[in-house]
Amino acid sequence: MEKQHNCLTCVNLRNQVERQSDLISQLMRIVAATNKKVTMLEHDISNVTSEPNANYSYPNKPSCRINQ
Repeated sequence: MEKQHNCLTCVNLRNQVERQSDLISQLMRIVAATNKKVTMLEHDISNVTSEPNANYSYPNKPSCRINQ
């Protein structure tokens, strides 16, 4: 009986680790996409203005929601 309990515990632990791995992969894709958008914005801003000390304001709300 003890071996079966340990096996169930290991299976549950493995499932949790796999779920966390999936979430980490999803987060890495989100960060990469965000970085790409920021890089594009920085490039666009540098093309729009020639003022070295120009100030810009950005919206406080994200443009998209992340559903879990």
